[in-house]
Amino acid sequence: MKVMAVRLSNYREWTELLGNDREWRIQEAQFKLALTLSEAAMREGTLPFIGTFDKFLLPVDGVKEAGVKRIFNAILRHSPVLPAGCVRGGRTPMDAQKAASTCADSLDPGKLDIEKVNDDTIWLAHFDVNGFTVEKWSFHERTLWIQEMFLDLTKSIVRLGGISQYLGGDNMIAMIDPAQLKEVPKIVEEFYGKLKVGIGAGVNAREASSRATQALTKLRERRDGNWLVIES
Repeated sequence: MKVMAVRLSNYREWTELLGNDREWRIQEAQFKLALTLSEAAMREGTLPFIGTFDKFLLPVDGVKEAGVKRIFNAILRHSPVLPAGCVRGGRTPMDAQKAASTCADSLDPGKLDIEKVNDDTIWLAHFDVNGFTVEKWSFHERTLWIQEMFLDLTKSIVRLGGISQYLGGDNMIAMIDPAQLKEVPKIVEEFYGKLKVGIGAGVNAREASSRATQALTKLRERRDGNWLVIES
């Protein structure tokens, strides 16, 4: 498993230079950079795990070194501060992101460090909440409910060595350890019928994500079962 970690250097110091009327400017910068990162990642066959907006993760199995550099340079051009980025490998997605994060945290601003690691098949799980759109909650209650559910789900994914990203609405995606593939349906069962999951494999994260979404679509159409795997 290979993960790229990117840290925006001196980000807090930059925000403090913006004065008191700054939150809208910070939000504007964050979402513009997130859009830039998403577009650059898509072109190279991956997708970003945005996290806290000043630190990002990207699965980069199947992404050529030149593609990793193009993603980093896109961040470099559009970030308000200099990024530092590292690519590291690990037995699981969690191991890989830990190694990449440690490297990025100690790397000089503006630098990119790419470790030579063999590509693996990527496995992504796309989770969806059953009945979420028909519940009659207020807007804020809806937000709280989904945050609590996905926090519990994220903790379960971490225990299996995976990493996850909230996609909006009632959707979450996770990069999973293939050795733990059989455990993912068991996680779904822990939520007592509230979840279903489509699992996809691919040479890169974009292909795996597409297949995971395809699996989820088939589950919705069948209205039977709560998990499905599409490997090819």
